[in-house]
Amino acid sequence: MGKDRLKVLFIHNSVPEYRIEFWKILNKYIDLTILVTRHDLDKKIYGLEKNTDALRILYFDSNFCIKKEIYNYDVFIMPPIDSVLEYKIALRFKKELIKANKEYIYWSEKWEPDKKLQPMLKRIKNFIQKKMIYSVAKNAKYCIASGTQTKKYFMTMPIDENIIQIAYDSSTSPKVNYIYDIRKKYGIENKKIILYFGRIVERKGLKLLIEASKDILEKYNSVLLICGDGDNIDAYKKLAKSYPIDFIGKIQPSIRRLFYEQSDIFVLPSFTYKGVCEAWGLTVNEAIECGTPVISTSAVGSAYDLLNDGTAGIMIEENNIDILKNELIKFLSGNRSFDKENIFNKYDQYSVDKMAKAFFDVILMCVND
Repeated sequence: MGKDRLKVLFIHNSVPEYRIEFWKILNKYIDLTILVTRHDLDKKIYGLEKNTDALRILYFDSNFCIKKEIYNYDVFIMPPIDSVLEYKIALRFKKELIKANKEYIYWSEKWEPDKKLQPMLKRIKNFIQKKMIYSVAKNAKYCIASGTQTKKYFMTMPIDENIIQIAYDSSTSPKVNYIYDIRKKYGIENKKIILYFGRIVERKGLKLLIEASKDILEKYNSVLLICGDGDNIDAYKKLAKSYPIDFIGKIQPSIRRLFYEQSDIFVLPSFTYKGVCEAWGLTVNEAIECGTPVISTSAVGSAYDLLNDGTAGIMIEENNIDILKNELIKFLSGNRSFDKENIFNKYDQYSVDKMAKAFFDVILMCVND
């Protein structure tokens, strides 16, 4: 590590696989340390293989002394306040940083769906969460939003627009060292592939996708591949029985690029469930990185930025089977198409490299202003 590089403490609730490449790239610009607030959270939710060898990772426990550690870093990135634990930790850091006259950045992916889609209990929770976020964000040198929806959310607090910067959220899939034909592997030669990739839980909208596609797959010589695992898998398998719908199971990051590259279209059909929307939806980034067009919904944060101009896919109304079915028919019948070069170019605009560079730019602004 170069002695002249800025030392940054990045506080986060976990070490999920999809953040590792971002942190590795950011670490090329700065001397990065990641402080994890919850040790097993990503294993509990995702359980994916990952390699963190190139990263310096600490864990927040009784041995971590904030008063001592804050003098070891130049800039601090507060954790997204998604729980009371992260809020308490952020407040402790804020108190000591203000005392020490040190700057911090607050970063978030948070946004809210329309109030009519939020049950009363969720409205109350969102109100409380917004108060917690504001109490930390208002003293930040800068706030980083993951996209346009989060920037709008910050401005409702209100946070001064001049301190809000956007670092568009992103992810990437590693290059695959060996290639195999997934159509041959799963006995679906000469068929168009609709791909779903993600957890099999209700809010992801897989039930909607199954219902929208099951009656049109054979007509258009297509198959729906479902990659992932989750609580609802048995119920969805029953729903998909006797249709050309294959449940592949959990796919590790080392080979997921093959599925994106060899599929004809990727669908992320998330909907607002009990007032909860899809904060970003990194699978959209991963799909377009491989030149695969996307159908996503208005409940997905990334759709507002990555699909807004129609070059890499389309954003449709959430929780609407008829619209989803009609869009699938347009694509499978050849009445809607997308240029792969335009899709690749769209990812280049919203790549994980661009995300890391945007963070670095804000970090520099934090120490130079």
